Amino acid sequence: MSDSDAAASRARAWHHARQERICDVAEPWAHGTILRATRYPDYWDFNLVWVDEEPAMDVQGLIAIADDALGDAAHRRIDFDAVAAADSLRPGFETLGWHAL
Repeated sequence: MSDSDAAASRARAWHHARQERICDVAEPWAHGTILRATRYPDYWDFNLVWVDEEPAMDVQGLIAIADDALGDAAHRRIDFDAVAAADSLRPGFETLGWHAL
């Protein structure tokens, strides 16, 4: 593993550990986990759909998952650990007005 891969892995582990401490709901789904911090419904970082692998779905399918999982939240957020999957879907999200970081 290269130094940059190791650093990225450590950063992801830190980020996920932070989410695990704050989120009181962690519901597995086919390609990751739905995370909720019900005490903090407006915190985007803790109320999201986490995609940890290639989801084999299109943008509309992922948005439907987010709508279902986060229906009572004022926002929608989908986080990807698989950069290649996120990059391939980015144009579709942006076309629909989503912010892609």
